[in-house]
Amino acid sequence: MASPPPDVPASPPPDAPASPAARRQRNGDDRRTLIIGLLAMVGLVVVGLIAAQLFGRPACTLLDATPLPARAVGAEVGEVLEEVLGAEDAAGVLAALAPIAEDVGRPVGAAEVTGANSLTTNRDGVVALGRVTTSLGAELTRVRATADVGPARVVGSGNPMYQLVLPNEVTGQIDALQPLTTDLDGLTCVDTAVVGSPLAFLLDAGAGELLLYRAQDDGGDDELELRDPVEGRVWRTPLQLPPAPPGTTASRLEGALGPGTAVASRPIRRGQAEPAVVAVDRSSGQQRWTVATDAVFDALDPRFAAGSLAPSALAIGEAYVLVALRSGIDAPLSGADGQDPAAPQDAEGDVVLLGLAREDGSIRFALTDEALSPDVSASEIRGLVASGNRAAVALRRGELVHLLDVEVVDGEPVILATAEVDGRLRGLARDERRVVAGAGGSVVVMDDEVVVVAELGVPVLDVAIAPTGAVVLLLGDEQRAVAVALRS
Repeated sequence: MASPPPDVPASPPPDAPASPAARRQRNGDDRRTLIIGLLAMVGLVVVGLIAAQLFGRPACTLLDATPLPARAVGAEVGEVLEEVLGAEDAAGVLAALAPIAEDVGRPVGAAEVTGANSLTTNRDGVVALGRVTTSLGAELTRVRATADVGPARVVGSGNPMYQLVLPNEVTGQIDALQPLTTDLDGLTCVDTAVVGSPLAFLLDAGAGELLLYRAQDDGGDDELELRDPVEGRVWRTPLQLPPAPPGTTASRLEGALGPGTAVASRPIRRGQAEPAVVAVDRSSGQQRWTVATDAVFDALDPRFAAGSLAPSALAIGEAYVLVALRSGIDAPLSGADGQDPAAPQDAEGDVVLLGLAREDGSIRFALTDEALSPDVSASEIRGLVASGNRAAVALRRGELVHLLDVEVVDGEPVILATAEVDGRLRGLARDERRVVAGAGGSVVVMDDEVVVVAELGVPVLDVAIAPTGAVVLLLGDEQRAVAVALRS
C-alpha cells in the first residue's frame, strides 16, 4: 500500500482514542458553552425581574397618600385670601362678596388648598380634592388633614371617599381602589387589574360607596357592581348592553347612586332590544325596572326618531330620576382622543330632559330645549343635581351657561328661577334651600326669593354646600387655590 505524501499527516483510525490535547480542548469548549448559557439565563431572569417590577407591579403600590403640613386656615378670611391670592385679588374677592352677604352669607372661614381642583362634602365637613387633597371642617376654620395623593384621583362623598388608579380618564378604567377616611388615612387597597379579573370602570361614587361597570377584557359579561369599604363587593348584577369593547361601552355609560336606587343609562337608537335605562335596588342589586328604547322615542317629538340619543347626566331625587339626553351625529372612534362614536357632536344636537318615576320607571315628562331654553337653543345639559322633588339644571348655550331651578309638582316640571353667566360650568350644587353654581369667574346662588350673580375676579374652580348649609367656593388655579365658606 502506498504511503501518503510526506506533507499530509496520516489520520488516526476512526476508533482510535483522542489525544490528551484534543480532549482538553473539547472540554474547554464545553465549559465555555455552559458558562455562556448560564450567564445568558441569569441575564434573562434579571431582565424579567426588573421588567416585572417596572411594568407588572401591583397598581396598589401607586396609592400612597403622603401627609403634608397644614397651611393657612381660619376665620380671618381676609388674611388667608391675601396670603394665597395676593393683596389685589384678595381685596377684589372681598369686595365682590360684600353685596351678597345678606342673601347668601358672610365669609366665616377660609383655607389654602393649592393643588385642589374640586370639592366634596361629608357629614364632618368639606374636602378639597386634587393632587394635594385637604380635609376641612364644615366652615373652613380648621384643617383635619392634608395629603399629597400623587397621580391618584380621589372621588366620592361621605366617609370614606376613595382614591383610585385611573389609567384612562376617558373610559374611567380603574386599576386599583382604596377607601380613604376623612383624616386621609388609606384602608385596604383592592387591585382590580389582576389577570383573569373583569375590567372595572367608574360610574359614580357617593355616601362611602362606589358604583362600577365590570366586563371581561374581550367584552361580554357586562355587570353593575356596588362596593363599600367593609364588605368589598356588596352585589353585582347583569347589565344588558349592545356588544362593544368594554372601554367604548364605559365611555358611553352614565351611572348614578341615589336614595335607595342605582341607575345606569346608555346611548340609544330606535328599535334596539337592550333597555335605555336600568334601575336596581341600591341595597340588594335586584333589578327594579327598565325603560325600553322605543318607549323613550315614543315620548319625544318625531324629529328625534331617525337619530341617536346619548345621556350626558343623571340625577336621582326622592320621587324622580332625571336623565339628560342629547341627539346628534355619530363620529368614528379615534383612539388618539378617546372620541366616542355614540357621543353627540358639537356641530348639531337637541337637548332632552327626561323625568322618570323612581318607583316604576314610567316616563312622566320629556322637556326639549325649546321648553328649557326658549330664547336660544341649548347644545347640551352639562350639570344635573337633584334634591327631593327639585333639581338644578345647567345647560350650555355657546359660551354661556343657562341655569334652571326646577321643581316637579304633580308630575309636571315647573321652572322656578333662571340665571345666565359667561364661561365654562365648573361646579353645581343644591340642597333643600338653594342652587349654587360656578362658571368662569362668577358664582350664582338661586333660592325661592332671590337670584344672585357675583363676579369675583378670579376663576371659580368648584362650589359646594356644607352640612351646616354654608356655601363653599373654591377659587384660584393650579398655582394658588383657596376655599371660602359663606354662612348666613
